[in-house]
Amino acid sequence: MLIEFVTSEPGAYLLSFAFAVGVGLAVNWESLASWIGGLLITAAFVLIAFAYFAEAPLAVPLYVIVVGVASVLSNVRRYSASPLLAGEPYWRKVILTFTHQRAIRDADVAHREAQLAESPAEANK
Repeated sequence: MLIEFVTSEPGAYLLSFAFAVGVGLAVNWESLASWIGGLLITAAFVLIAFAYFAEAPLAVPLYVIVVGVASVLSNVRRYSASPLLAGEPYWRKVILTFTHQRAIRDADVAHREAQLAESPAEANK
């Protein structure tokens, strides 16, 4: 019964969506090892989808889009302390993170390093 649901069109789309959200949130695309892991997971999903989701031709495009969206939303949360995102509404943070992720990441790293450099000086006062 479970196999019948998963191989049906609604089940395939539900499984594709759930799998993509998990991969998008879990994989850090900036790390080489994580990027390779995400690529291998995606390749395995595509092969399984072609083999078992014959009734759901949009399962793979849905997977790719949802992985991208979940990854961007995860990065918005990860870089929320970046000075480039300060004071921006959430929808603008999403757009800025999607279009300028490297600059936002670099500003966030510099901001955190500056905070760490200031912390020991304040502790010695």
